[in-house]
Amino acid sequence: MMVITMLGQTGSGKSTFIAGMYAQLVQGFRGCFLHTPDQDAGVEMVKQVARLRAGDLPEPTATKAIPHDYVLRSAEGRFPLDLTDYRGGAPFDLTRGNSDTDTAMLRRRLDESHSIFVTLESTHFVQPVTPARLHAVREATGTDLFSDLISKAVHDKQQLGHLPPSIAVLLTKADQIDGRPGSVARNWTEVEAEIRVVLGGAFQPGVETRIIPVSVFGYAGRDGHPPVLTLDLNALADPVIFAAGTFLKVRQAAVQRHYRQAVENTEAARRALGELTAAGPIIQWFRRKKIAAAEAEATRTSVWANQLGDRWRELGKQADAMLSRLDSGAGGE
Repeated sequence: MMVITMLGQTGSGKSTFIAGMYAQLVQGFRGCFLHTPDQDAGVEMVKQVARLRAGDLPEPTATKAIPHDYVLRSAEGRFPLDLTDYRGGAPFDLTRGNSDTDTAMLRRRLDESHSIFVTLESTHFVQPVTPARLHAVREATGTDLFSDLISKAVHDKQQLGHLPPSIAVLLTKADQIDGRPGSVARNWTEVEAEIRVVLGGAFQPGVETRIIPVSVFGYAGRDGHPPVLTLDLNALADPVIFAAGTFLKVRQAAVQRHYRQAVENTEAARRALGELTAAGPIIQWFRRKKIAAAEAEATRTSVWANQLGDRWRELGKQADAMLSRLDSGAGGE
């Protein structure tokens, strides 16, 4: 199960992103396809997509967190996906010792997450984030606390010897700064540099982090008439594809640990066999049962090490192939 947790202020587009992501992936995008194991949930998502097409945004998550269970499929495998949408205020509340609040559940879930999505509204980047604006932007986007939560999740994973969660920074409502009709044209390199300053805690050594501009709507012109707001899904599937690719790297790292142990066991078994067979023929005859057992152990550990090595290399190829979909656009929409 791939666990993804979303962080973002109220109104930053978390719920809208989820509906748009479903709309893009359910039809297939970049060679990836998504479905809901619970068909009732699928019906509800289809209704949300219909409301999006009518221009109606999802209501902000109110009190209880909303879980979303999906299955992502591609040539690289099948990925059960647990994505939970918490209300924007959940990270900022105090638990006061109550472990049942959504704030307490969010904190626990971050330690279990394979990927963390952080939503930042493009409205904060319409104008350059100068030093004079930096504090106000951080306060408005909640990134001081989000950096704290990310750093703790990274530290806790590393303390256990695990890979840290990947971080996808979703620049939502990107149609407002990408130069399309009705938007401001910002230089992407400059915006990316500003995001790295605003959310510095997401960009740590050893952490896979990607900034992904996403949008649900855009303006389309019609025969010289004023631009009309329309549904225009842009890169909404990419954060999930990124999470799947980095999840494969987590699985590869786990297999690598077992592979290294199997190699050490194989070397130890071969040393033990060498010691038993180093003596003369007569002594070896008396040790024949131990020698046979040592030979069997050396063979078993060698086969296991080879199998793990093959699996480790296979997962590496799958991770690279999944992540390359983000760069190549393989599969199309």
